[in-house]
Amino acid sequence: MRIAGIAALVAMLIPSVVIAAPLRSGIYSSVRHIPDADDLVGNEIELHLDDPEPWAEFVMCEGWCNSTYIVDVARASDGFSFDFDQPLYNPDGKSAPSLHFHVTGEMRGSRLLLIFNRDRESADRLKMVKRVYGLGVARAEQASR
Repeated sequence: MRIAGIAALVAMLIPSVVIAAPLRSGIYSSVRHIPDADDLVGNEIELHLDDPEPWAEFVMCEGWCNSTYIVDVARASDGFSFDFDQPLYNPDGKSAPSLHFHVTGEMRGSRLLLIFNRDRESADRLKMVKRVYGLGVARAEQASR
């Protein structure tokens, strides 16, 4: 009985190893609707890693999903990376300096971890989904312009 208790204590103290699922092509999303504000927030990416030149379509939803970015993806041993520039506009509609983002992605368990500008505080965990949500909203927004 005492040995079982010690074994259980040791098992709790040793950090468990999370084996990452393999990174594969598909749609990964953290986009969710906030009903009280009628906002969409989160990130969504459709990865095409099996193409000879890997690429992705990405959307960052901050209140709404407005624009997608088609980006070239650089593969790494443990994931991938890409860069994009988010255009900004002044209240009068004139262009302002854009924001540059360097994004890295790697699997953490069954989730895709996206890190923006090497800042782990900005990391977002996306789950694999069957169909687009944020990308669909942004595509519709772009088509209506």
